[in-house]
Amino acid sequence: MRRPRSRQDAEDGEESENRQRASGMHRASLQSRSRPGGRQCSVSVGAVADYRLESERIMAATHARDSFEERRRRAHLMLRAGQAATAEKRLRALAAESPGEVDCLWLLGVSLLDQSRVEESLAMLEQALESAPGFAEARVDLARALRRAGRAAQAREAVRRVLEELPHHHRAWLAYGDVLVDLGQYDDARLAFERARLTDPERARIEEATAALVEGDRRGSEALFREILRHDPSHPAALCGLAALSLAADVPRDAERLLRHA
Repeated sequence: MRRPRSRQDAEDGEESENRQRASGMHRASLQSRSRPGGRQCSVSVGAVADYRLESERIMAATHARDSFEERRRRAHLMLRAGQAATAEKRLRALAAESPGEVDCLWLLGVSLLDQSRVEESLAMLEQALESAPGFAEARVDLARALRRAGRAAQAREAVRRVLEELPHHHRAWLAYGDVLVDLGQYDDARLAFERARLTDPERARIEEATAALVEGDRRGSEALFREILRHDPSHPAALCGLAALSLAADVPRDAERLLRHA
């Protein structure tokens, strides 16, 4: 016995008929586009091909940019780990790919300064700042290079410019303190170093490591200082802390090496 056709059955049947009608219209449209002289089909295929080519080009450019930034990041890590000569080679290759790229110019300037090639460093850092006058990190390193070149007064002005804009810039306060020592302004230098301590992003861990050292927990103190140096291999307070531990262990050569690096 056949079930009476309900309203839902009628709606389902109508929907099925609509789908079939739409499918037939779509097939007819495709057939008409494929006939000789039917230019609409060729334009559509060409547009799809152009879209695919453009997508591939954009993806390739994005991948190349990501690769560039990743290589620059690795060069920066090498630089922070004290591998200045190797970092310089990597950075010069990147600079050849993207001439005038500001971060590469800055890091090249730092790598040259770390190799005591002061005049070359100054030229590179000044070039970076010509393109980006507000680049605080590059200006701090310019101040460091000016100080190394014996131009302490100019270095002071360079780092003051950073501190006027960014009064909590940790590296700027450190550089300012060093310059003030060179100029014989020891009271002001002491204040600058105190500001550097207060603005240090690693302040809490440095204080914890120092407290452990004072309490005689040398192993715990050393572990904390080394953990800080894993993130920032040139952190002066952590290097000084390890130097203090070396002196306590009667290893003055290690202490001297660490203090020179600081």
